[in-house]
Amino acid sequence: MIDALPDPWWRVAVAVTTVLMDDDEAAALVQPALESTRGMWTDAARDGLEHPGLASAAQECFAVAIDALPRHSADALILGAVTEFHERYVSRGRCPADDRLHEWKEHGVTQPPPDRFLEQAWI
Repeated sequence: MIDALPDPWWRVAVAVTTVLMDDDEAAALVQPALESTRGMWTDAARDGLEHPGLASAAQECFAVAIDALPRHSADALILGAVTEFHERYVSRGRCPADDRLHEWKEHGVTQPPPDRFLEQAWI
């Protein structure tokens, strides 16, 4: 999934995954949420965050990661991207592909308009 995300969102996936694996406290905090999603590969591929259990686990992982990233010297750009991704997607049960689907349904194109956050933060 990391290699399928557009820039800069792949950095969010790397940051969240890394901090949840490297920070023992964070890993322990998310373990119960992750345990409830064990083996749900097909559900995740089909439903994503529309699945209540996966959405709940993602919310917990992001909340813990956002708290843990400063302990690992994450810079302002990474923290901003993780927070933006959480607000824009995870907290709404969405993913970046939903932006493309929306554009296709509304305008017949698969590329969403330029993202002002991305332009300001990464270019």
